[in-house]
Amino acid sequence: MSANASPVANPGGPGPGQDWPVFQMMDPEMVRDKPAFFRSLQQQSPFWWVELPSGPQLDVPKFWLVPMRHRDIRDAHLNPDLHASPEEEFETRNPNDKSVWRRYDAQMQTADPPVHTRRRKLFAKAFTMRRIERLRPKLEELTATQLDQLEAKGADGSVVDLMAYAWSLPIKVICELLGVPEEHIGPFQAWEERTRVHKGGDMGFSDLAEQVVENLQQLIIDKRAEPKDDLLSELIQVQDAEDGRLSEHELISMNLSLLVSGHEPTVDLIGNGLAALLSNPGQKQEVLDDPSLLGPAVEEALRFDGAQFVTNPRFAAADTKIGDAVVKRGTVVLLPLGVANHDPEKFENGDQFDIHRNTSGHLAFGHGIHHCLGAAMARLVGEVCIGRFLERFPQSRLAVPVNELRHVPGPLARTLVELPAVLVEDGNRSGI
Repeated sequence: MSANASPVANPGGPGPGQDWPVFQMMDPEMVRDKPAFFRSLQQQSPFWWVELPSGPQLDVPKFWLVPMRHRDIRDAHLNPDLHASPEEEFETRNPNDKSVWRRYDAQMQTADPPVHTRRRKLFAKAFTMRRIERLRPKLEELTATQLDQLEAKGADGSVVDLMAYAWSLPIKVICELLGVPEEHIGPFQAWEERTRVHKGGDMGFSDLAEQVVENLQQLIIDKRAEPKDDLLSELIQVQDAEDGRLSEHELISMNLSLLVSGHEPTVDLIGNGLAALLSNPGQKQEVLDDPSLLGPAVEEALRFDGAQFVTNPRFAAADTKIGDAVVKRGTVVLLPLGVANHDPEKFENGDQFDIHRNTSGHLAFGHGIHHCLGAAMARLVGEVCIGRFLERFPQSRLAVPVNELRHVPGPLARTLVELPAVLVEDGNRSGI
């Protein structure tokens, strides 16, 4: 079924609804060029149904509703009838599922009030701006080391892959934040290595997730006995007169979530941000000439090519509306953040990268109560890693045309497979 199929009335849904066209979750055109594909959808209709692939592994409603306008996607994040987890009667997960993901799903992004409110309140007590800012010296040190290694590879003008640089830092920052000692860092490094070589399909991460959980269990024991000045120690100790403490189950779930949700999106911010600036050399030079433009450049990178193209699905707990769309109870709604951030009604010439743009209201980190708690940390890592790279290699440029850069196929993230670049002016100019 193509993206130009005839409209259907709430296909496979729990009741009658409005007619919207249908596209397939893994349409080849979407896999090839996600932004262009969704831009075409956005121009044709304000809402679409996405048809999920068939198969026993996807025991979910076959059609999900997808709004295409910034205002509808923003408002859907605020709609109290759209929940982060399904009502019990619409729950499709196997209750006998003993996988690590099912066992440790006490997270914030899949919870609703009042559970979500309690967990976020306690987590936020420890995950403060002060703690994030204290990461800066270590982040600067780690970045300098990685730039030294990058310079050693590209000082003679050889083409280097900047995604190796992008991948090298976020997992180290997360370990520093949590206070993971050297003897416990193995499973976290293994996670980074396997994520990096993943190019679509089954990641096979359950085995590593089990190792990470075992690691976290031992770290919790150690830090309960001897607290350190780190996030995990503070999360163990944080409490509230009304909301109590985080349980060990919640601690493991939320730190596993931090690893999954905080790692690859930050990699993507660094990679996509560098790609955007290197493919716009005039704006790159502006940032070099005026470092105060670095923050706006990172914010525009988040809007222009944010890591999380779509957010977690929402589940209609009651009949409701999103803009012009009637949403029946039980409907699953998918919110494409990347589409919202290119809506011409919100961002004029949104398909162009512009560091002078007013990016206020972009949805790269979601919106509402599920707005990403790690947004400030991602911004810090992005500014340091991108800023220090530009300072060290002001003559850097892409080694291939920007339209030849490839992203990992899939509907969710925006991860570059590789980012070939030349670091010095007299480098090999072939392919550009």
